[in-house]
Amino acid sequence: MTPTPFSLDVLATHKCFFLLDLIPGRVEDVSLTILTPTGEEDVDFVDLFTMDDGRIIAAWGHPMQKLPNHNLIARCGETRQIINLNNVERILPHFDRPVTATNGAFLFTDSAPLPNGDWRCDRGMYGPVPFVVEQLPRVFNEVSELIVFEHLLTVNGVGSIIYIESRSETPRGTYLINNSVAPATTRTFQEMIRLVWEWAQLADYPFHSTDRTATQARLFLEWMQLSDYQLEYIASMPDMQISRFLSGETDARRRPDDNPPMSPVIESLLFNRMAASSLSFIVKRNPTLWKLNDILEEEQNQLRAGFERFKEYYEIDADTTIDRLVEMRQVAVTNKPSDAAYIDSQLKQFDIKFDLLDMIATDNI
Repeated sequence: MTPTPFSLDVLATHKCFFLLDLIPGRVEDVSLTILTPTGEEDVDFVDLFTMDDGRIIAAWGHPMQKLPNHNLIARCGETRQIINLNNVERILPHFDRPVTATNGAFLFTDSAPLPNGDWRCDRGMYGPVPFVVEQLPRVFNEVSELIVFEHLLTVNGVGSIIYIESRSETPRGTYLINNSVAPATTRTFQEMIRLVWEWAQLADYPFHSTDRTATQARLFLEWMQLSDYQLEYIASMPDMQISRFLSGETDARRRPDDNPPMSPVIESLLFNRMAASSLSFIVKRNPTLWKLNDILEEEQNQLRAGFERFKEYYEIDADTTIDRLVEMRQVAVTNKPSDAAYIDSQLKQFDIKFDLLDMIATDNI
C-alpha cells in the first residue's frame, strides 16, 4: 500500500487514527495484515497518509467498527509495528486508577482463537483467556454487574492487557490481586506493565522458563517495541510479585504497598501504542505532524455534525446537548431498542471526545 498526502478532507471520511512511529517516514510501500488462525490476511479497511514531517498515519472509517479485530500488523521491509485498533478515548476514564482503588483491575491474559469462530473481516477471531485457571468463585453472578470491559494493548495470538470493572469488588478479584499462584492481575496499569516485564524476565537467562505466561510476556513486550529508556524505567520501578518471590519474601503473592502513581513515562508508553478517534490527540503529542489548530477546528466541526446526525437518526430533540446523556439514551433506545449496545458505546464516545477536544483547545491535556 502506498501512503497518500494527508489533507483536512480526510477528517470527513476517517474517524480513527494510529501513528506508525516505527515505520520509516515517506516510504512508498507498507503492507497491512491481520492474523487469523490460518495465517495472515491482507486488510482493505485502512488507508495510509503521509503527514507534514513525513511520518505515516493509519486511518479507518469508524472507531468502533473494527474493535473486535483488536490489532493489525504493518510492515515495511524488515520493520514491523502493531496497529492497535482500540482507541484511547474509551480508556481515558479508566487508565489512571488511584493506587488506593478498591475496585477495578487490569489483567494480562493469553490471546487464543475463539472456539468455533467464523472468520470475517469485521469480526475478530481472537479473545482473552486466563494463563492459569484457578478454582475460584465466579467473577460475576450477573452480566449487569460488569460496567467496564476495555482492551488497552493487544497482540492477537500473544496476549492482551484489559481493564475490567464491576459495580462492587468481587472476592475473585481480591484473591487474584493478592493471592494468585500465577499473578497477572493488578489495580493500576503501571503495576501491570512492571508485572508483565517481570514475567518476561523469567523467559530469559538465567531462568529460561517455558511457562506460557513468561514466554507470552516476552513476546508481548517484543511486539510493543519499547525503547531502551522505557525498558530501563520499568526495570527501576518497585518490585511486583515475581521479583518479590525471587527475593525470598514470604508474602510475595500479596500486592506491594509502595506503588507510586502513574508516571509520564508509562502514560506515554500507553498513549503511543493506542489509536485515537481524535487526530488532535496524536498531533498534540507530536506537533511536527501537522498544524494542531487546523486539525482541532476541523475535528470539532466534524464532531458537532456527527452528533447532530446521531440525534436526527434516533429522533432525539435537536436542542438536546451532550450533557443530557441519560435522556438521550432513553429516547434512542425507545425508538430503536435493537441498537441499545451501539447507542451506549456511541454516546460514551461522543461524551469523551467532546471533553477531550475541549481540553486540547484549552491546553489542559
